[in-house]
Order: sequence, then C-alpha cells, then structure tokens
Amino acid sequence: MSVSGTTPLIPSQETGATTARENDEVGQDDFLNLLIAQMQAQDPLNPLESAEFTAQLAQFNSLEKLIEVNGHLEALTAAQLFSGNAQFVDYIGKTIKASDNRIQMNDGNAVDLHYELSGDAGSVAIHVYDGGGSHVRTLDAGGAPAGEHSAEWDGRDDNGRKVPDGTYRFEVAAADVAGNPVATAPFSLDRITGVTFQDASAQLMADQKTIPISEVLRVSETEDR
Repeated sequence: MSVSGTTPLIPSQETGATTARENDEVGQDDFLNLLIAQMQAQDPLNPLESAEFTAQLAQFNSLEKLIEVNGHLEALTAAQLFSGNAQFVDYIGKTIKASDNRIQMNDGNAVDLHYELSGDAGSVAIHVYDGGGSHVRTLDAGGAPAGEHSAEWDGRDDNGRKVPDGTYRFEVAAADVAGNPVATAPFSLDRITGVTFQDASAQLMADQKTIPISEVLRVSETEDR
C-alpha cells in the first residue's frame, strides 16, 4: 500500500492557522506555527532532512533576534521623541517672533501689525483681510527705514465700523521714494502659553492659534508690562 505525500506548508483551519497580519509581516508565533504545521504535514516516507530542519531552526532563531532588536529600536526611538518634545516646553512663557501674518481680534481691542522692511521705504500700506479673504481695512503707515516696525489697527473697517471678533490676516506693500517696490515680511510677536503635538510635530499655542516650530524666527524673554 502506497502512501501519497502531502506538500502544503500553510496550515489549514483544522491545524490552527494564524490570522494574517494587517501589514503582511510574519511574526514569531506565525513562523513557529508554520514550522509545526510543516512537520505535521510532511510525508512519513520522506521526512524533512535534518540539514533542512536545522536551517529552518536557524531562520527562526534569526527572526527571533530581529524581533528583539526591533523592539529595542522602537523603545529608543520613543525615548528620543519624548526627549525632543520635552525641550519645546521651554518655550512656554517666552515671546517669539514668527513668520505669521495672522491676527486675532478680541472684544474690538486694538492690535499691533508687525512687519519688516528690507530697505528704506517712502510709503507703506497695510491691507487687512477677514477669514474669508474679503478686504476690511487699508492703513497708511507712511515712510519708514529698513528694519522692524509695527502699526496699530483699531479694529475698524474702512467705513469706521467695528469688525467682529475672529482671525484676520494682513499684507504689507512698500515702495521707496522713487516708487520702486521694497520687500516686506509680516511677522507676529506672541507670548507662548502652551505646546501641543500634532502629526509628530510640535505646535506652539498663543492667543487662540497654533504656530509651527518651523515658523519661529526668534525667541526672547517676555518683558513685564
């Protein structure tokens, strides 16, 4: 009587097949189950040769060590991420200069619009827009030398009406005495009140808005007023 050989390497449901992982990786338990299933399903007249069996055990041992190393690397990465995030807490209470043209209007209070000129300007115009992009106000800041400057916006539109609370933005246009454009850069000065972490990156919290670390241009101690 002849015995027909069977060749499947993947266990059936009766042998306790493991569920495939979402990322299609073979883990330690998966590999061991496959090895046991292969031994159970092998042809009795042609058993697995010792050399081949030893090679598979060596593969299992290597896999086990890789899983252990990977676990250590994940722990090290998590520790480094925590250490890197912890340093951003030092920003709390500090005042930062950020590449940001957003302004927050609260209770109709006047706000300062900060900008930097690359050269001397004979005229500076500041245009304020609401959250929907509609023009609200144009301020004539006059002439100014190169450097950092600010202009106060009283929270009113061009018709003198108070604007509602919310987030606004501003743009600056400048020209020298000959009418040639002068490069400008709006910025904000904010006191940091907290830090939040989104998508593995730090965001600084200030006055109902968040500021990415990449936009920070300067950090200084907050002056008492």
